[in-house]
Amino acid sequence: MSNKKYYLGWLMAFIAVSLFSTKAIIVKLIYQVQDIDAITTVALRMIFSFPIFIIIALKTWKPLTKKQVYQIIIAGFLGYYAASLLDFIALKYISSSLERLILFLNPGIVLILSWIFFKHKINKFQCLSLILGYISVFIVFMHESLNGSNIVLGVILAFASVVSYALYVILCSSLLKTMEAIRLTSLATCIASILCIAQFYIIEPSPNQILLSLPFKIYWLSAINALFCTVIPVLLTMLAIQSCGPGITSQTGIIGPMITIFLGAALLNEKLTIYHAVGTFGVILSMIILSKGIIVEKAKT
Repeated sequence: MSNKKYYLGWLMAFIAVSLFSTKAIIVKLIYQVQDIDAITTVALRMIFSFPIFIIIALKTWKPLTKKQVYQIIIAGFLGYYAASLLDFIALKYISSSLERLILFLNPGIVLILSWIFFKHKINKFQCLSLILGYISVFIVFMHESLNGSNIVLGVILAFASVVSYALYVILCSSLLKTMEAIRLTSLATCIASILCIAQFYIIEPSPNQILLSLPFKIYWLSAINALFCTVIPVLLTMLAIQSCGPGITSQTGIIGPMITIFLGAALLNEKLTIYHAVGTFGVILSMIILSKGIIVEKAKT
């Protein structure tokens, strides 16, 4: 692998993480403009991103087996429908900083679920990572619970989002053996888009009236959310994996919580306290330890 290709891959991974990390900020800004529900917010995100993923799905289209069709439907439901909806609702109750720290625990949740369902062993590095990660999030949670209402509900919803996405990752690990990552992602996102938009039109009593009555600022924030926080980072992540491998790409995600926390302080006036600093450091350290545990496991095999 050439150095130029390697560094280009790292740069794409860095940009992808940075854009992904702004998602919570954009959603919070939407909620500040008007107190709309998460169903409408998610639907707007998918309305803008759906056409792009349809084009990608058509460009990468290959016949699917019946089993693959069922798996992709489940993957779309778990990864980009349920996880997104739960996350957007959680942001009604917790800060973007706490939300990002919770979502960053996703690799640990995957590890626990793999142990439960597939009896995968957890080594001492991975165990230490889990303990440190949860203690770090608990520190931030205890601090924020003193200053807000429904924090517990928000944390539960955010964790439910993480579990849903972790199940999606586990399911995709088997699907990726038979199809390309970008093809799988586009198909799963198309399924999620259909579910999110259909849900909006089924649940809301006057969906078209709601869409027409929204301020223009919500539309362009939703477009930013769809393009810069969804489509572009998804594609950049796939390209980064091809250029520098999944290990470097995933490790770049360590910067995610820091970006969200600093943007939350700058754009949302969220307080940046010593508790957030300690919690962020702890979660990042837990991910570094987790990566060490994964390297140890690979060395054994």
